[in-house]
Amino acid sequence: MLKEFEKWLTEKESFLRQQGFTIVSHSPTDINKPSICVNMDSVDYMGRIVMWNTGECQIEIVNIETEETLLDNYRVVSTSSEFDNVFSPFFEK
Repeated sequence: MLKEFEKWLTEKESFLRQQGFTIVSHSPTDINKPSICVNMDSVDYMGRIVMWNTGECQIEIVNIETEETLLDNYRVVSTSSEFDNVFSPFFEK
């Protein structure tokens, strides 16, 4: 699932940067379950998507000024065709 997620991110990267997001991704090496963590920050918001090789993902958005959590969502994705639908609430916020 991680390779599919990386491919999806690559396809969306240009659009996200045009929307003002700074994108930083990394794969933690000190954990038992491989994952990719993507931080997407804008002027007003900090967002994070963590995708594990199991298809589990955690999606979070925080307002920088108020520190209010606007989105905190755990999902399980079974196919890469679900990415657009699963992550659309993230981009709508």
